[in-house]
Amino acid sequence: MLLAVGASALALSPQEGWDLVAAVESGNQEAYARLVEAYQAGDPEAGAALGVLYLNGVAYPRDLERARRYFEWAQAKGSGWGSWGLAILYANGIGVAQDDQKGFRYARESMERGYPGGKALYAMFLIGGGAGLKQDINEGVKLIQEAAATGDPVALNVAARYLASSDLPGLSRDPKKAREYWERAAARGYFLARGFLAYDFFFGIGGPPDQKRALELARPLVGFEPAATAVWATALYFGQGGLVQNRPEACRLAKDQAKLQAGVATIYGLCILEGVAPGERALGLAYLALAAAWKHPPAQSLLSDWQKRLTPEEVNRAKELLKNLP
Repeated sequence: MLLAVGASALALSPQEGWDLVAAVESGNQEAYARLVEAYQAGDPEAGAALGVLYLNGVAYPRDLERARRYFEWAQAKGSGWGSWGLAILYANGIGVAQDDQKGFRYARESMERGYPGGKALYAMFLIGGGAGLKQDINEGVKLIQEAAATGDPVALNVAARYLASSDLPGLSRDPKKAREYWERAAARGYFLARGFLAYDFFFGIGGPPDQKRALELARPLVGFEPAATAVWATALYFGQGGLVQNRPEACRLAKDQAKLQAGVATIYGLCILEGVAPGERALGLAYLALAAAWKHPPAQSLLSDWQKRLTPEEVNRAKELLKNLP
């Protein structure tokens, strides 16, 4: 039953919506009631917030179909945040078939509707020249800086990704600042930022390590988000952070996302090389080489050692496998 409250009195901005997402996930019942009330009154940003909650899988069980439906509902009512939600699903193949063109169109729509996160996502396409867009690094960096200045968690996450590893003009490598941005974005409820932050905490990137907090952040995202999966699989493989060593489970987790993230590729490569997971040793070396190409320090150090332990034929075979990893 719809509550007899005017929609204008309940209308949220996306930034207020993110605050409600974080509050609901912390157990705040008043925030939950306000969010549901706003949605029942037809507020599209409340619908987008519910989509985020079903995507995150913290306050609600993760349900990608429901997340998509809430984003579609919000997008149809003119929400730039809802457009962003669809962009992130299609660009990453989350619950839908991956479609860069759809991801790009929704990102552009989100930006045109005034959502800073959409502007930042559009800028990523611009910097990479993706979806047939003409590459323009300077314009892309400018858009990211403008979006991040609003404090939007999606925009902060995008800026942090470049600060963590790139040397773009205006976004030169600064792991400490990247970690600070991920802290802020994670606190507002953005799942990707939580995965990256867990990774930084686990490996001590951009600041001191904190494996306990890393695992707390990673737990809801294991098997869903690659950086969080890398943290959990690494902890299981080596018995770190208070987790009991369980190499078969670590290998099972790593196998599904080995082509998506350096830390996962490293663990899966070790799984094969050390005989925990089935596969020819050349395949394990290929995954280590992939992670090393992504400049993952453990993989870079392990690669040289394993190249010496394998035969020249296996090393050459690994180079061939690297071109088209399964």
